[in-house]
Amino acid sequence: MRSLASIAREGLRILHREGLIGLAHRVMSRARVGAGLARSPAWLAYRDWIARNEPDGEALKRQREDAAGWVDRPLVTVAATAGSRDPEWLAALREDLPAQSYDRWEDLAQGHPGTPAGAGDYVALVAPGTRLAPDALYEAVRHAAAGADAVYSDHDRVVRGLRCDPLFKPEWSPETLLSVDLLAPFALVRRSVLAEVGSLDDAMGEAAAWDLTLRIAERTDRVTRVPRVLAHTTRPSLAPVQARAALEAHMRRLGLDAVGEPVHRGAVHLRWPLAGHHRVSAIVPTRDRVDLLRQCLESLQTEGALEIEVIVVDNGSEDAETIRFLDAGANAERLRVLRQAGDFNWSAINNAGARLATGDLLLFLNNDIKSLRTGWIEELARWALRPGIGVVGPLLLRPDGSVQHAGVVIGLAGVASHPFEHLHEPCNGPFGEPSWYRDVTAVTGACQMVRAEVFAELRGFDESFLALYSDVDFCVRSWRRGYRNMLTPHARLLHRHGMTRRGDERMPPCDFAVALERFGDLLQRGDPFFSPSLSYWSAIPWPRRADEPAPFEWLATLVEILQEQFDGPAARMPQPIRPLLMRADERVRRGGGPGDTGNAPDERISDR
Repeated sequence: MRSLASIAREGLRILHREGLIGLAHRVMSRARVGAGLARSPAWLAYRDWIARNEPDGEALKRQREDAAGWVDRPLVTVAATAGSRDPEWLAALREDLPAQSYDRWEDLAQGHPGTPAGAGDYVALVAPGTRLAPDALYEAVRHAAAGADAVYSDHDRVVRGLRCDPLFKPEWSPETLLSVDLLAPFALVRRSVLAEVGSLDDAMGEAAAWDLTLRIAERTDRVTRVPRVLAHTTRPSLAPVQARAALEAHMRRLGLDAVGEPVHRGAVHLRWPLAGHHRVSAIVPTRDRVDLLRQCLESLQTEGALEIEVIVVDNGSEDAETIRFLDAGANAERLRVLRQAGDFNWSAINNAGARLATGDLLLFLNNDIKSLRTGWIEELARWALRPGIGVVGPLLLRPDGSVQHAGVVIGLAGVASHPFEHLHEPCNGPFGEPSWYRDVTAVTGACQMVRAEVFAELRGFDESFLALYSDVDFCVRSWRRGYRNMLTPHARLLHRHGMTRRGDERMPPCDFAVALERFGDLLQRGDPFFSPSLSYWSAIPWPRRADEPAPFEWLATLVEILQEQFDGPAARMPQPIRPLLMRADERVRRGGGPGDTGNAPDERISDR
């Protein structure tokens, strides 16, 4: 009989290679009786999603009729990428082509996609081991019609004949591209762009296609996502060993002398020297809990070209030991203490600290943060100083080692919350991994860095918010201005979430109304860096269910309920609103929504 240790080792190996869904499939496959199908909840959830979202024969027929009537019907050259000499796979790929609902294609499956061979206006790049869904070319060409230079889609894996392990991708994300090739395993690229960026570099080995994607990203940002599963691959999604060389070459072409350090699962940590001298102003709101504050301040150590000043904003501490510590610190060389009495207003407290700051980089930091490794401030600064980058956040872990923050998704849990929360690394699934570089709409205000000039341009935090969602709103405004907000997983911090205000779960109702007003349009459209195929009601990334309430409708209903319950000054006071979340759920689920007078999880509200 096998030992528990050997079973655990195999389980970890499968988890690394095939992800959570693949692991669940393996476990259930081994447990099945006779020819019974796997009963994994993850596999069943994806099978249900497939049944609800993919076209049947009638839908494909309508696609063919639609495509036949297009005025512009570009020719598509289908070409396999590197390592494509497997005759069995090439034969299977050629079987997929006649079944396509778009019929203007030519087969150059053994050609070289970087050369002008063939006559197609677009080249469909297909990775080895990949089969195409029957609507792949139709959807790709349809989405290219608006002028895209490249189009990519979601994909899944085929393991033992079963489709599993989908990857539901974000909209075009240049920083996410440093952790995963978004254009693989199937993409449609304009031939003129391929001619400009050059052919596949065989010296990159298995990373040749990723290297080509990076060169395309340097040439154009007119890249469109199709949020549909258009490709099925038999290959695992691990980064190839040559990824380091491809990424370093990419960074050099961007003007950065970056060195890549391989970490787990083929991921690469990119570092480069900071140019010039920079000062970081760390702004730390606090109230009592000097034990937390000491640990936080001890974590504020920098290296190299960075200088740091610390501004502690005390919001009415009453504890004698805390007051003595702050009084003594007020005379320290690099520490300034600002007394900010009055009711708690996270935005006003941080804005007050920012007005005292002299640094060209602002670091907003909760007092319950502690560093887990050195160099984290430099890591945030590298990215915050990049042109086009707005707000940068780190990966935050709980004391038990699970994920607390790996970015913020607008609409998650109804308003805005953290994907991957409470999961332990390594973990991957339909939203990828928390350890990826990632473009995001927002990062938590528990730790976020931004250039002082960008903070001034955005006019700081909106003080209409009292406790919740001001950090999210700030990031949304950064994104609306055209900046890219991002998470770097290589700045890792411990976050003792909620310790300063422990035991007080009351929240100001007005913050929900302000959130609805400020970014309700994003709740309606969907977070651009979160797939519409993912559930907005699960911190663990999961395929979207058919009966899920729409976040905008749910929040509008909650705001209406809160306004019924609390009016005038009461709406600006912290209130015990968690019981009212279920009432919003009930109204929405019975179809009432806003205006109706007629199961919210405990983690529904996520603050800093």
